[in-house]
Amino acid sequence: MDQNVLLALVVVAAIGLGAAILILRRVNREEAEAGRESPFGTSTEGMKVCPHCGGQNLWSDATCVYCQKPLKG
Repeated sequence: MDQNVLLALVVVAAIGLGAAILILRRVNREEAEAGRESPFGTSTEGMKVCPHCGGQNLWSDATCVYCQKPLKG
């Protein structure tokens, strides 16, 4: 019975190590994605940036001045 307990402990330790590796990989990937800079300037107050073409439009516009696609929000 001692061998069964030892085998169970080894299996549980391997599962725990695998889970820890997966969690660390996910955290590293999320941090790398969060570190990317936006292509838009930080001073776009009063402007809406078109998600399709990246053109800057007035906050009151419903469609993009450049590509004529609807603006969100």
